[in-house]
Amino acid sequence: MDGKEFAKLVHKTKKVVLSSIGRHLPSRYSHAIDDIAQETYIRAYRSLVKGAFRNQSSLETWLYAIARNETLRALGKFSREEKKTEKAKTIIPSTDESGEEIDHQEMFGLVKKLPDVQRDVFLLLLRGRNLKGISRELSIPVGTVKSRISRGKEGLKKLRMEAGL
Repeated sequence: MDGKEFAKLVHKTKKVVLSSIGRHLPSRYSHAIDDIAQETYIRAYRSLVKGAFRNQSSLETWLYAIARNETLRALGKFSREEKKTEKAKTIIPSTDESGEEIDHQEMFGLVKKLPDVQRDVFLLLLRGRNLKGISRELSIPVGTVKSRISRGKEGLKKLRMEAGL
């Protein structure tokens, strides 16, 4: 399959692919429609080049299914990212003991003041890494990651009190 043939295929099936994505993607993720459509066509192209399309259904039906699967894959990724963000929020509090909102810029400034080993762990947490990922990246045991988080929390509390926050 050459580029011209594939371009014709994309033009012919664009509505079907976008329909599938629109049906399975919640509106709060509408920013990802183009990326999902692109992934759909990349996956379809690779399959067509390999000869994986067996003509057991129409090309539109086949692409609809690929688009649905790519959408579900993206939703799983979004869900995992949201969970990581929520987990990071529990480790670095968004409110103080009195329930007042903590300025994230101030909190980030305090994280920078932590000792290097604790700061490194917190920065990776803020990037959405899980304990195992941090352990691998820093080449330290998971238990060490947990203890650095615990000591870092204590350090942040102390720094907040010293700063009058």
